[in-house]
Amino acid sequence: MRVPALVIGGRLDRITRAAAGRALAAALPQARYVEFARAAHAPFLSNPARFARLLTEFLRGLSSAGSFASTAQGCVRPSIAPAPAMSPAAGLQARVAAELLERLAVFAFRA
Repeated sequence: MRVPALVIGGRLDRITRAAAGRALAAALPQARYVEFARAAHAPFLSNPARFARLLTEFLRGLSSAGSFASTAQGCVRPSIAPAPAMSPAAGLQARVAAELLERLAVFAFRA
């Protein structure tokens, strides 16, 4: 898989061990691994503000860097508004990224 990935794990996770998350991130060429020291299987529940911040930064980084490379590699470039020349897959990804950022803003406000 040649796309940016954010792998988040909980150090106290007994279902999916932190070592598995680290191994996954190491196997993906563009992955970043973040471990929550005081979290188990659902870091997004035990630390929602930090989770929302990390995911927001990751998604914004994809948009600003145009990180999803080219469709030749099975990737697309996200943006808030799909450009007319954008493929259907790229348009879908742009809409999903925009919606996630919008939902995270609401979620972070509540946290």
